[in-house]
Amino acid sequence: IVRISTKQLGGISTLLSEVIQNVTHSQVVGHSFMQIYDIGNKNRVHIGVVDTGLGIESSLSIKYPNLHNASEYIKLALSSGVTSKPQGDGLGLYQVDNIIRRDRGAFTIRSGTGMLQVYKGSIYQWDNLANIPGTQVYITMWGHNEQRNWKCLLHDSTK
Repeated sequence: IVRISTKQLGGISTLLSEVIQNVTHSQVVGHSFMQIYDIGNKNRVHIGVVDTGLGIESSLSIKYPNLHNASEYIKLALSSGVTSKPQGDGLGLYQVDNIIRRDRGAFTIRSGTGMLQVYKGSIYQWDNLANIPGTQVYITMWGHNEQRNWKCLLHDSTK
């Protein structure tokens, strides 16, 4: 029995929907997966979505030309109303960020040469990584009985 609350299940559903919409908008090949772990009192849900589109920096750089690196574009994409389209609500990754923060989950976005991770209210950024086409989003949500003692996946290169 996986021990996640109804509120968490609603959040997970919204997360998967919002992130998969990004793949749909990219109009390219995309893949998604969801894994649920239930080991004693340790319960975890992992969601991963990957597409081979333009990537976040390429899609936002025309409309928002003043940023200098890929991780800043990824961070911008978490803001309300940010979209590459002339019109649109731009709430997808903003909603994902809010749900992750509310339910104390973690997520990592890798796009182009940058990566950003949100964990325990902090944002960690990396740049000048090997270039990848498209975007990878990886989300972890914990069940209500599991301790949240993860460490950051990588060392923060900004410190």
